[in-house]
Amino acid sequence: RNGLEQRLTELWQEVLGIDRIGVHDNFFQLGGNSIQAAVVMNRLQQELEVEAQVKSLFLAPTVAELAAYVYEYYPEAATRFGDEEPGERPASQARQELQAALEGPQLSVVQIEEMRRLIAAGPPSKRREVIPPEKNPSAIFILSPPRSGSTLLRIMLAGHPRLFAPPELDLLSFNTLAERRAALTGERSFWLEGVLRAIMEIEGCDADTAEAIMAGYEAQDLTVKQFYRILQEKLGDRILVDKTPVYPLNPRILQRMESDFQDARYIHLVRHPYATIYSFMEAKLDQVFFRQAHSFTRRELAELVWLVSHRNIQAFLSHVPEERQHRIRYEELVTQPEPVMRELCRFLDMEFHPALLDPYDGPRMSDGIRPRAQMVGDFKFYLRKRIDPSSATRWRKHHQVDFLCPASQEMAHSLGYSLPAETESALRLEPAPKDEPRPLSFAQQRLWFLDQFEPDSPFYNILSAVRLQGKLDMSALEQALNQVVHRHEVLRTTFRTVDGKPVLDIHPELELSIPVADLSALPRDEQEAEVERRARAEARRPFKLAQGPLLRASLLKLNPEEHVFLLSMHHIVSDGWSVNVFIQEMTALYTAFAQGKRPSLPQLPIQYSDYAYWQRRWLEGERLEEQLAYWKERLADAPPLLELPTDRPRPPVQSYAGALYPFQLSPELSQRIKELSRQEG
Repeated sequence: RNGLEQRLTELWQEVLGIDRIGVHDNFFQLGGNSIQAAVVMNRLQQELEVEAQVKSLFLAPTVAELAAYVYEYYPEAATRFGDEEPGERPASQARQELQAALEGPQLSVVQIEEMRRLIAAGPPSKRREVIPPEKNPSAIFILSPPRSGSTLLRIMLAGHPRLFAPPELDLLSFNTLAERRAALTGERSFWLEGVLRAIMEIEGCDADTAEAIMAGYEAQDLTVKQFYRILQEKLGDRILVDKTPVYPLNPRILQRMESDFQDARYIHLVRHPYATIYSFMEAKLDQVFFRQAHSFTRRELAELVWLVSHRNIQAFLSHVPEERQHRIRYEELVTQPEPVMRELCRFLDMEFHPALLDPYDGPRMSDGIRPRAQMVGDFKFYLRKRIDPSSATRWRKHHQVDFLCPASQEMAHSLGYSLPAETESALRLEPAPKDEPRPLSFAQQRLWFLDQFEPDSPFYNILSAVRLQGKLDMSALEQALNQVVHRHEVLRTTFRTVDGKPVLDIHPELELSIPVADLSALPRDEQEAEVERRARAEARRPFKLAQGPLLRASLLKLNPEEHVFLLSMHHIVSDGWSVNVFIQEMTALYTAFAQGKRPSLPQLPIQYSDYAYWQRRWLEGERLEEQLAYWKERLADAPPLLELPTDRPRPPVQSYAGALYPFQLSPELSQRIKELSRQEG
């Protein structure tokens, strides 16, 4: 449908080897795996000159979704394929603006008062139509500034059979439905769709029918309170949940909740101020959320909306009985969803329902009113497939300056948030200090432990075999091998044990030779069998982690014009992706040395030990506690031992006495298994 989708389709065709791909086909259901996903995203990063993560393809696994993801986060990329996104600017410029905004002055008291004045002068007016004095039935209101996670919470609540949780209704901002219709026109008409989606769900109708129904209500000039009662009567025993982030900006709107509804209950949703502010800025909500003319920068408005909203909520709830109010921290919602939702159910006097924990299980008014339209609410919700614990601390990647004004700092502390003493800028991935000891990465520590647990095991050997055609320059080959080893200090690293703990030894030099086995005297079929035998034998030779080296190379000569190069490495210094890098660099170096040229590979900005040093410092303190809390909750009921049904019981000591038994499944059964796998996610 556009140049970006066309290019993405071409990339998928090349990587997956499939000719026909639809924009809504799932990459992984087409046969793609994690390595192929990495290849696609690596190519995309190179072509777009952006830092798109591999997990982006897992979050947006169709061409249509991935294109939307690129438009959203890297809008300049679309222009490279002939597409235009009105109003969007290059991501590099957006990043520069973000950094510039963060370095601006703190909010002043004058600006805070100006914000309150603008809100007081805006809708809703104090005038209200004559309405029946009796209150509507009880409802539940989610009170929070925008970008606090209210979309996730309301969709989680929509999974409970006793609750009806539509997208934001934005009704209480107005006195009558006609007044609402007149105010939300043009670019703002998008905010009319939350009510339309609710009508579609209640009536079981399409968008056109819902618009006709709503037009009838508007023609009657119904008050907002009267319309709420109509909705509630149609819901029967279900309780209405109203999630509209604009409400907390105005104290008059909050008071209407108490005056219009009998014993309404309130969920105060809070999120770290920096997380909310950065998300507000990223979504450019200043363009659509705040409806009054103002002179604030995007960052100033984001902080003002966060501060004023929470001030109003706190003041309002101070006059509401405690049994009708409940606070939820977004960070706990995403890292410990089950205990949070169980506690919320107790507050609401409802039985806990498992569907509360799976907001991505089927549409819960999380779709637009028409095909391919976006729902009202979080523009990033559709990119995820499950609750994402990492979203609790993702804001730290932006954080460099503590810019909150004193009033916001005070509010943050009153909500239970500590402000960062050390900014994330100190944890950028860069060369580690030379005078500090280098730790093992977590992956290396696991492999060291397994080696201690079972020494001399070949199970973590990585073997590669490369067939070389043409006249071979043996000297250039050895030079290329040793140059790669010189470039990557992890290949010159060994791992000794001191007081029961692993210690890195990075050796300044390591010179390897390549032994040659001449198989040219053997017949061709025997050559191939001998290559296979030697490759298997090499794969089974264990490495000594403390002694090293942890890589070996050898050459099998089949004839003067054909050789097989065997490369074996321990997984503690390499992985499947790194093997490709190794071969690519060695090929480039060999070509240069064989031609008598100077190699031109770029210098490496960091080494693997720099990454390990960064990783250890990054995953500590609050971030580590959040991760541990998440997994403790997820694994709380896991069995201590996974006993799978097998033909023989598991022995006390693992023997590895197994074998391969090849068999085939019918195409029909294979297809049914794939379908079952897709159904089960």
